Amino acid sequence: MLMTTYNHERYLARAVESVLAQQTSFAVELVLGEDCSTDGTRALCEAYAAEYPGRVRLVTGSANIGWRANYLRTLEACRGKYVAYCDGDDWWSDPHKLQMQVDLMESDPSCGMCYTRADNYYEADGRTTPDQEVHFTDFDRLLLSLTIANCATLARRELIVRYYAEVRPAEHPEWKTDDAPMWLWFSVCSRVRYIPAVT
Repeated sequence: MLMTTYNHERYLARAVESVLAQQTSFAVELVLGEDCSTDGTRALCEAYAAEYPGRVRLVTGSANIGWRANYLRTLEACRGKYVAYCDGDDWWSDPHKLQMQVDLMESDPSCGMCYTRADNYYEADGRTTPDQEVHFTDFDRLLLSLTIANCATLARRELIVRYYAEVRPAEHPEWKTDDAPMWLWFSVCSRVRYIPAVT
């Protein structure tokens, strides 16, 4: 499980606790990629890594390297068959999220990534709204209307590694994100599946 974080002190505990609360028949390792935050994020990460050895691993450095390099450094530290995403300012609401997704992936070897629904939370007034009504899994419709929330995804690690080797998004600084192009690529190179549950 990959979680990148930078200056997320106010949100990080909720994000980490939502991962630790996952009820699974398999081991889950949380790899925290901390990018030299200027608030108390690093201390929180260190505390979780110390409290949960074997379940939480901290990956960091001595200087801020930016979101893309921090993500890649954290991805390289991931050792599992699958990688799930949850940024340090997001959280999961369903303790069965990972089990549900891994069960689907194990039952369908052609599936490279699956995703669930994700509610939108507005901190200013505490309001929660559902995400989009319609969700897509094919390239053509994803290209027109990206319906995937990063924190709702789980993908095969080997496919993610292949994406970075073949597409080389670091050579495209004009891209403001890595996840949307990656999901589009997944929909061409494998099967993307949608689980209609809010997690």
